[in-house]
Amino acid sequence: MITLFRTGIIMVGISVLVFMLLEPCFEGRNIHSSFVQIYFGDPFLAYVYLSSISFFVALYQMFVLTGYQKQSLLFSFRALHIIRYSMISLLFSLFGAEAYFFIVQKNREDDIAGGVVLGALMIAICIVIFWITFIFERRLRQRRENFHTFSE
Repeated sequence: MITLFRTGIIMVGISVLVFMLLEPCFEGRNIHSSFVQIYFGDPFLAYVYLSSISFFVALYQMFVLTGYQKQSLLFSFRALHIIRYSMISLLFSLFGAEAYFFIVQKNREDDIAGGVVLGALMIAICIVIFWITFIFERRLRQRRENFHTFSE
């Protein structure tokens, strides 16, 4: 089961990376552009790549967390903290991207509906992951405190 979960984490990471690298090439306004124009001419794309670092950090920490479970150790508080703070960082980045859509792209001819809906979906996913890690950490802390009271 843990191997399946770790394989899923790897597949999600590879899928997101491939999507992030290939999607700008197939975007409507970039069809006839060169790679230099696509990847170095769009500051929003650089913003997306920089903010995706926190996503990949959280994904790696999830992978590490499953390794701790495989070794029959308790979940690592440090890994849960890193995942939680990565989600907070990603949330702020997503709010910045949404603000970019509403402020800069609103008056252009591009349709912002797809980007706004995708951003809202990612914000919802980040909030869910944040609360799951918060609940796990709180329960593990209670379990550790109960263990210490029984051992004394």
